[in-house]
Amino acid sequence: MTAAEPWVVAVDVGGTKIATGVVTRSGELLSRVVVPTRAAEGPEAIRERIAESIAEAIEGATATTEAVAAAGEGQNGQATGMARGHGQGDGRSSLAGQDGRGHGRRWQPRPAAIGLAAPGPMDTERGVALAASNLGWYDLPVGPVLEERFGCPVYLENDANAAALGEWLFGAGRGAVNLIYVTISTGIGSGLVIGGRLYRGKHFNAGEVGHMVLLADGPLCTCGQRGCWEALASGTAIARDARQIATAFPEGELYRRCGGDVTKIDVPLVAEVARAGDKLAREVLDQAIRYLGIGFSNLINMFDPDVVVVGGGVSNLGEALFGPLGEYVARHTERRVKEPARIVRAALGENSGILGAAAVAWQELGDGRA
Repeated sequence: MTAAEPWVVAVDVGGTKIATGVVTRSGELLSRVVVPTRAAEGPEAIRERIAESIAEAIEGATATTEAVAAAGEGQNGQATGMARGHGQGDGRSSLAGQDGRGHGRRWQPRPAAIGLAAPGPMDTERGVALAASNLGWYDLPVGPVLEERFGCPVYLENDANAAALGEWLFGAGRGAVNLIYVTISTGIGSGLVIGGRLYRGKHFNAGEVGHMVLLADGPLCTCGQRGCWEALASGTAIARDARQIATAFPEGELYRRCGGDVTKIDVPLVAEVARAGDKLAREVLDQAIRYLGIGFSNLINMFDPDVVVVGGGVSNLGEALFGPLGEYVARHTERRVKEPARIVRAALGENSGILGAAAVAWQELGDGRA
């Protein structure tokens, strides 16, 4: 009889939704549950909703694997496949530990651990969320409460750090030793994997690269400083600059395409108008890419990573971003390095948060190739 396989529960907590899944050691996603965060109901209510989503994800994975086992019994004992995050699988047992008369895979009866990723700094040693303003979490014990409820260790991590570890273990950074993950969306965040381990810093606040000042007296940032990287090159910054240009040039294509309502201008629209040949939209993108290039060049010169993985909404620009970004970085990084860092797009897609939280749990358990 094959040994029962371990599994973890992974939770990705955001300002609008909580995504929870059951994940195997190889990154198979056996179930996925998404519920609204409802942050306005308060921190304790969010914590309770997390617990409910964990129970639901476990139940969903059990139901899925039991159904597969039952289907397999109707096909001469051959398994038909297990639902997973990257396509069809090959398991046929339930998470209750049943093995379908000795065929297929067996699962341990309870999670080996729970990994939880959320915004803001996390005290990973005590399992306490230090400051997640959009959740109303300030010095909130999350790990200890969930540990008592589910009877297994709970590991908290900042969401960008978790995404970095997820790409390193399961995604675009597999095989790397040193990795920088940068997410570019409403802001710019980062996670650092150095020597196969997350680098969190003394105060669990490492990787706040969005607040590197690149332009003295530049645009005001939400942090109160001026000229931060995210104030110059995030999706929010691109949309802001495009709206200002559209307002200044109402005869232009950007203004026409938004129907005179500049609040409708976002990164995809700017990129579309730029591709159509509009010079003003092209200037907005070129300026953002130049500042992104400065920031990435600084990070590469500072950390000398194997790979830089880029996620977030702005990464959806594809070659329109990665082509000129790569050229800029090649001109402005240390030329004595024979094999400079690759800059690649994140690979885990919509499941990056769940798989990142799972990677945190697996590495803490000693199953994260470090």
